[in-house]
Amino acid sequence: MKYAVIVDAYSTGARLADELKLRGFACIHVQTSAEILDYDVDSFQPDDFQHLFVATQDLKALTDALAVFEPAFIIPGCESGVELADQLSELMGTPGNGTALSPCRRDKWHMAQRLHHLGIPAARVALIHHAHDIPQAIDLIGDWPVVIKPVNSAGADGIYFCFDQEQVRHAIDKELGRLNEMGFINDRMLAMEHLAGQQYLIQAVSRDGEHLVFEIWRDNRKRVLGAGVVNDREVLIDLQSQEAAPIIAYVQRCLDAFGVHIGPSFLEVMVTADGPKLIEWAARMMGTQELSAMTRVSGVNAVNLCVACYADPTAFDAMLDKVNRSNATCEVIGMINSVSGTVVHRHWLDELSARPSFFKMIRAPQIGDSVAPTIGISTNYGFIYLIHEDPAVTYADYLWIREKEAQATGFFDVKLSSAVVAHLC
Repeated sequence: MKYAVIVDAYSTGARLADELKLRGFACIHVQTSAEILDYDVDSFQPDDFQHLFVATQDLKALTDALAVFEPAFIIPGCESGVELADQLSELMGTPGNGTALSPCRRDKWHMAQRLHHLGIPAARVALIHHAHDIPQAIDLIGDWPVVIKPVNSAGADGIYFCFDQEQVRHAIDKELGRLNEMGFINDRMLAMEHLAGQQYLIQAVSRDGEHLVFEIWRDNRKRVLGAGVVNDREVLIDLQSQEAAPIIAYVQRCLDAFGVHIGPSFLEVMVTADGPKLIEWAARMMGTQELSAMTRVSGVNAVNLCVACYADPTAFDAMLDKVNRSNATCEVIGMINSVSGTVVHRHWLDELSARPSFFKMIRAPQIGDSVAPTIGISTNYGFIYLIHEDPAVTYADYLWIREKEAQATGFFDVKLSSAVVAHLC
């Protein structure tokens, strides 16, 4: 029996076990903490694993227990599993990225400092441990607005766009000492230069130190009342295009700098007037993605590429030919809700499914669910995948979605909360 270990198989990483089984592997799960984070619980599928372990401070005991199964490799399933996967693979001699540069794969301060040290363009950053660090941090950044964020959380957790020192102080007062969504106490915060330009989301997979960029999404965000920016529209771009070329070259430089030898990567990059600059990255797959959409577009997806790079080099090489062959345009539309209340019916979904480019909707609220205005990714009530050979068709359907959202009771026909009704009256 061949065994593979997945560390924190949550989010997109929850799909790894099924793909590994197809390639003849039995799966072992290692959990980095005694309690699974709230937003990861629903995605975890313990029945996919023959053995379950919970990591403790005693890594030797854990590696001794795993050594019985002689695992072929150890894969990080999501953000929280990256550092432990590095440690375990190094201790057990399985293919991995080592631990020397592990801090650069999770900590936003270290990743920026690494790029600056090597002369690779990156945002200016400063660390804030206490409120009295704020003036010096602002001087180092040198311009407004300043972005404040935790060094080791994920998504939109604890991110502030600050336009003066008072707003920075408010963000620091609110965030320092708080338990973030990754389960860490914010003992320091990152001040980062606000990068202006076009943002992109990039997925890559590496094998033997060679980095394959297989998805680039042009990521458009939208400012909404009462929030910063929220997910609006992501458009998959042609990897052979002039738009993609400088991004691919920059990503490959970054992954070399971070010591990536094998496995998945997810990067957020801003293409500025001075060229691409890293916002942040992690050595794991992108979360919240519908794999069947990418399989429909190109025949491959993040999970089967990730598994093949570890488990089946021959299959991996064969899959590379498909990466650059896209037969359609793909867009992901983040639902933006503007009302508070209860979903009473979803008849617009019937109309949506009849749109020419509609492919699938994920994470949509059900009848009876409560919804609130969208203020971040955690309150994006669903993501709609649009696929069509003609980009004009997907764009027209995007505009149709936004028109439906703008109606009085929102896209999902929400019975407004009593507080909202009272305000309107």
